[in-house]
Amino acid sequence: MTGVSQSDSGLTEYSADNSVIIKPSFIYGGNSFTLTPPRVPAGYGGAIEGLLSSGPFRGLAGVSPGLIALTLAPPVAVDNVALAVIAGAVDDIPAGKIDGTSAINAVAKQ
Repeated sequence: MTGVSQSDSGLTEYSADNSVIIKPSFIYGGNSFTLTPPRVPAGYGGAIEGLLSSGPFRGLAGVSPGLIALTLAPPVAVDNVALAVIAGAVDDIPAGKIDGTSAINAVAKQ
């Protein structure tokens, strides 16, 4: 996680107070499975997002060590990531970090 922390602080320092950093876990979308690069289609990814967004999995992720918590993080749809990026680019959202599926989905619905 050190690399992620260094990247976040570098981006924030470089762009000062007007940066928006989008931090998804695993992004899904499209219509086919592939291994290189790893790709999960929208229908399957949406089902996994719903499952991992449920209370029991959120609770388990909250008390799990780093790597396990990461694997329990719900994936996010590529379309919602794109909408969040666009919102950040056109200043529709305040500067800061948009971290995780729930936050990205909330921005995408605006």
